[in-house]
Amino acid sequence: MEREEIQEQALKATEGRRRCSVVLGTGVGKTLVGLLHIERNTNAMQNVLVVAPKKSIFQSWSDDAVKFGKQDILERITFSTYIGLSKRDPNAYDYVYLDECHSLLDSHRTFLDVYKGGILGLTGTPPKHRGSEKGIMVAQFCSVVYTFKADDAIENGIINDYQIIVHELQLNKCKGYQAVMKNRSFITSEYDNYVYWSRRIDVGSGNMHMLRVMRMKALMEYNTKEKYTKELMKSINTKCIVFANT
Repeated sequence: MEREEIQEQALKATEGRRRCSVVLGTGVGKTLVGLLHIERNTNAMQNVLVVAPKKSIFQSWSDDAVKFGKQDILERITFSTYIGLSKRDPNAYDYVYLDECHSLLDSHRTFLDVYKGGILGLTGTPPKHRGSEKGIMVAQFCSVVYTFKADDAIENGIINDYQIIVHELQLNKCKGYQAVMKNRSFITSEYDNYVYWSRRIDVGSGNMHMLRVMRMKALMEYNTKEKYTKELMKSINTKCIVFANT
């Protein structure tokens, strides 16, 4: 199937439903589906609220509106993050679009329990467990009526297939890594620092979740990882995107 066909199927699945969600994988055009839904289900006199986890997503909506000739729709849209949703007036909007609706939390009931208008949820990764906090919220306020996940997009040639390859790092044993603990810093090696956090996790010394976070934070800062990535990129002769935490 082509993107346009999938988008039309998703939109058709929402017809006659006041509150629902569609699951669309990467590359299918989730934001465009949202814009088309606004175009078909609201008018210029109505107010639309688009909610997203972070402000950078707002730009994606604006960019797609311009790209697909839907600029006029932007005039009826107000953007909000999920954090700011409780500060919005539920009576001020005719339709709410929950981008990345898997971000819904029980705290958002402050707005949603009072809001009486339509809702369309958009996500590529719906909650795995219906009984979880997010699963319950999606089921109650915008249950899923259409699903076309990333695996479906791969099978239909919309996005490229991929492999996940884990590369083990040989951490540097030379003392050159600056560690910070309890408001003091000292020089150690990446290897010794990693062993320190791993031993604390193995013996269960302290808050396990926090210990794992601290080990992950240390891994993010190791120079060996950056150097290895740069060397690895030299062997790649096709288009490449590097996602980095630092």
